Amino acid sequence: GGGGGPFPGWDMGGMDFNGANVNFGDLGDIFETFFGGMGGQPRKTYRRGSDIEAVQEITLEESFAGIIKNITLRTYITCSDCGGKGGEPAAGMSACTVCNGRGEVKEEKRTFFGSFSQVKTCPNCQGFGEVPKKVCSHCKGAGRIMGERKISLDIRAGIADGQLIQIKGAGEAGERATPAGDLYVRIKVKPHHVFGRQGDDLITRKKVRVVDLLLGRMLEVQTIEGKTIEVEIPAGADLKEFIRVKGEGMPRFGRSGRGELLIDLEIKAPEKLSAKDRELLQGLGD
Repeated sequence: GGGGGPFPGWDMGGMDFNGANVNFGDLGDIFETFFGGMGGQPRKTYRRGSDIEAVQEITLEESFAGIIKNITLRTYITCSDCGGKGGEPAAGMSACTVCNGRGEVKEEKRTFFGSFSQVKTCPNCQGFGEVPKKVCSHCKGAGRIMGERKISLDIRAGIADGQLIQIKGAGEAGERATPAGDLYVRIKVKPHHVFGRQGDDLITRKKVRVVDLLLGRMLEVQTIEGKTIEVEIPAGADLKEFIRVKGEGMPRFGRSGRGELLIDLEIKAPEKLSAKDRELLQGLGD
């Protein structure tokens, strides 16, 4: 028609098809019906528990060496009285009378294109196909209660600040014995008073005297492991560049080897110059 659409009677402006308004929400229901499984075998509509996230703070030394942390979370856990089934174990379960044990019901839907049968989760049994003959008095039929979950968290060496550790099945318990969600633990590494971190490398600052820099003397530097190593100041060292010590940084997470220790040199000005020192420095300036 006048809208310039591909078919006669199609008005692109008013989205009118041969004078009838199209409800695109109905189209979504139709597609859900087609791809959700009309007829055939019952669909698995059981809901798992929710994923949860926690934060675990560690020191840089613990990040370097790796550590196991025992943490306690308050979340939904499986009801111990009914084993998560939601009913008294002695009473047993019975088939849902609304869906006849299928876990789903068909609902007639009238649309512009005609009548369609839509499959939905049974509202009585929530898709399980059975209901307890006697509801559990502890969890009131939910199959889960609020409680404490204890987790042994294995933090591997070299883990970085902000990384996530996933533990499958350690999240909220699902209703009526459905699978639990996952636990995601975000690692927070505390700032260190000596070392900074840049990827797998560690950065430390070392004050040196001008004469040490000029003569290329040895420096004593502390490592993250607590040992002291000697590092030579290279001839003509540039204060804008790090002195790099291989193999003294952080372990490479999930890989072999270690990063580097980066030494940032800082000139330590003398508090008082003797006449001889002043004379020597003036000679260098000439």
